[in-house]
Amino acid sequence: MKLHLPCMSLREVSRQLDIPASTITAYRERFSTFIPYVRRGMRRSYPPASLEIFREIRELSQQNLTHRQIERRLAIRYSKLLRRGGGADGIWCRNVPELARALTEVLSKVSELLTEQCQLDDQCGDLQQALRALRREKEQLEARMQKDVTAKAKAQASLTHRVQGLRQENHTLRALLLRTLSTAGGSQHMPPEQFLVLPLVIQSSGGEFLGVTGQKRESFTLRHLLDLIQAGSEAREAELHSTWRRFEGQWSLSVRMEQEETLVRELEFSFEEMLTPSWNLVACLRDMQLDQSPVPSEHVAEFLRKVRDQFGG
Repeated sequence: MKLHLPCMSLREVSRQLDIPASTITAYRERFSTFIPYVRRGMRRSYPPASLEIFREIRELSQQNLTHRQIERRLAIRYSKLLRRGGGADGIWCRNVPELARALTEVLSKVSELLTEQCQLDDQCGDLQQALRALRREKEQLEARMQKDVTAKAKAQASLTHRVQGLRQENHTLRALLLRTLSTAGGSQHMPPEQFLVLPLVIQSSGGEFLGVTGQKRESFTLRHLLDLIQAGSEAREAELHSTWRRFEGQWSLSVRMEQEETLVRELEFSFEEMLTPSWNLVACLRDMQLDQSPVPSEHVAEFLRKVRDQFGG
């Protein structure tokens, strides 16, 4: 047995809610999708559930909401009954075809999105595989580069060691050659040994001879000066080129220090064998040039004082 709930006309709804009938009619026309009714012949009656919906529409309207905003509120709060067919209990909704079309469009869009997502998943898989391959290739290249760097470092260290050995050998040979030439007393390219072992002095403006004497009363000689120049070139890791010339009774010594074929320092000395008032033979430093510039006599004296500090202790 089917129970029928008591239904009301719009006038009765108006009286129940204390809302003008014209306003109730306007609500029904504007929001008919959300208001249930029962058709009885040519007339419509409204079940008690419709009272709550009319009351909700009234309250939302008093809040100055637009029709669109009210529809959204009603759609959230009340379910739409979409039952087809007429009859005494049939609830009618005139927007069913539109909703069906909208639902079909939504489902079509969802299907397209799912297809695109599958394609993107496939592309992501390909990209991840390519990325893994690139990472492996990068690791192989880094390992190869590290191996090459290690090999080059070892080769460079070996070459550096070899160059240092050759430089040391070159310095040793030059020193040996210098000593060999110095012992050849009759050589026209080198002063005789007896000249090289004479005390090295300078003559002041007053004619006084100034020399250097060590702690053991040993005089600083031209031989000591040559050894000092040789030691200085070795400390600088420079190549030493020395040339002797004989001119007007004086010996001239030209010294060039080079590093990697680049001139570092050039010295020019002029020596003369002289006899002091005390009848001592000496090698007098008459002139000195530094990088082709004459050195003043006071600077020559300063040079001799520095030699004295090192030689005399």
